[in-house]
Amino acid sequence: MVEYEGFITDIMIRIAGDIVLSDNPGKGIRKWREFFEMSQAELAARLGTSPSVISDYESGRRKSPGSQFIKRVVKALVDYELERGGQRLYILSRQLGGERFWEAILDMRDFDVPIELNEFVKAIGATLAVGPEATSTFMGIPLSTALS
Repeated sequence: MVEYEGFITDIMIRIAGDIVLSDNPGKGIRKWREFFEMSQAELAARLGTSPSVISDYESGRRKSPGSQFIKRVVKALVDYELERGGQRLYILSRQLGGERFWEAILDMRDFDVPIELNEFVKAIGATLAVGPEATSTFMGIPLSTALS
């Protein structure tokens, strides 16, 4: 089985969820197949089935596909896109939130001595969203003290 990078796995989960949770899973399959510019024949070949099976699901002539079939569809779509360079996966990763939030955590070694909160906020180019009246703490320092 192919190992995917974290953001690709996240995209696959979202695509599968979009299909499974839609009112019409066949239309969801069609939407994503068309997004990745894949023909019914290509998808069918990758799944080891006939194009008429794909057509029947997409048109609603067949009952909703099971979760294992949807998983195989999503994998086929992603593999196809990766073979073509993955540009659409990159676009999706940006639309779905870019990098994971935990990848944005600063290396604590960047601040090897204690600094004031306002210095930290300035260093990361942020805007403080909590007023001085807050009773929360940051690194053990009450925010109201750090801001005064």
